[in-house]
Amino acid sequence: MAGDRLLSLTQDIITAKASHAAMSADEMARAIKEVYMAFKWVEAQEQRAEKLAKAPAISGLDSIGRSRVICLECGKEFRQIFAKHLARHGLTVREYKKKHGIPLKKGLAARTLSNKRRRYAREKGFGRSVAKDRIEEE
Repeated sequence: MAGDRLLSLTQDIITAKASHAAMSADEMARAIKEVYMAFKWVEAQEQRAEKLAKAPAISGLDSIGRSRVICLECGKEFRQIFAKHLARHGLTVREYKKKHGIPLKKGLAARTLSNKRRRYAREKGFGRSVAKDRIEEE
């Protein structure tokens, strides 16, 4: 436990200090409190630094750029992040998007790749037959 470790370190410091100079009970209690609080502050700063180091440098939507997509788990760059890659991190596409605040309807592909696929689909007439069928049903 971290608390036990801090108490042990505090005890060692106060014992060393008391062996070199006479301390009253009030001085010893104050010294114990000051040293322990200093250790707690250092521990809190270390935990804060670890948390900041683990946080991605960019937000979820900012990771999807014009020509690349950055995986927020490992930092690698792709044209598109596939489910197979996310499985290596133990995540599904849905879990990844929720974790990083990416809308569920947003694709994990670079915008140039999405635009290229969109142009190709329009040229080939994909979706027109579906639209015609919907109009005929109504």
